[in-house]
Amino acid sequence: MTLIGATILLTGVTLETRGRVLVDRVLVAVAALGFAPVVYELSLGQVTLLIAAALYPVVRHEDAFRNGLPMGIVLAVAPKPMLLPLLAWMLVWRRRALVTALLGALTLTSVGVVLYGTDQYATWASVLTGAGRESVAGTFALSLVGNFSLWPLDPVRIVVATAVGAVALWTILQDSSRGFVAALLAGLLLAPYTGLYAASILLLAVKPALAFAPRATRVLALMANLSLALLLALAAWSVIGLAACFPSVRSRSIWVSVRANRRHG
Repeated sequence: MTLIGATILLTGVTLETRGRVLVDRVLVAVAALGFAPVVYELSLGQVTLLIAAALYPVVRHEDAFRNGLPMGIVLAVAPKPMLLPLLAWMLVWRRRALVTALLGALTLTSVGVVLYGTDQYATWASVLTGAGRESVAGTFALSLVGNFSLWPLDPVRIVVATAVGAVALWTILQDSSRGFVAALLAGLLLAPYTGLYAASILLLAVKPALAFAPRATRVLALMANLSLALLLALAAWSVIGLAACFPSVRSRSIWVSVRANRRHG
């Protein structure tokens, strides 16, 4: 899994830096490999970079049915809650790909149920619903040690989580690029459990984020490579990133103008 993840990462860097001089491409690769979540991802052999690879054709290409198939496979075999805001984004901006993704996930899940029964799915559901709660046996269904999301929810965190969801949804409805980045950040914040490695999916956010918030993206990227700072405050870092995605009055006016021009011309 480490080798697969590293291959995906280097392939992604190659695609994202096409047209740039060699030294820039090398520096981007070094920065990506030094990103603390990526270090954890590759060390632990997690699947986040596989999810990112499945999302790549959906995000970087036009809306087409074929582009949603890898996402459907991911939804079937690694149905992580952090993907829910991304599905909302796809519902607005990638509807054809979403149809294929949902049909693919439903088909593969049905095959899994027929071949292996429902026990593994019941276990998966119990892990999610039991996050942070002590089981009858006296052990935790899912340890929250190292969790960087807003869970477990208390009254204050419920308010913050509601605000995160509202900002993400509004941003998704307003703009595709901003909405995509907001969906990634909201997914990390709102999932019952977010390990540091899960933030490696944010590598997909760098290119679109540089287009609408270049200064904030550069500052957050610099902070992200300070491993200790990210370990101590990933949730706060993500909230700042989400705030940078929120459309300003000026950007909303531009968006409305573009939509009007499309209708009339």
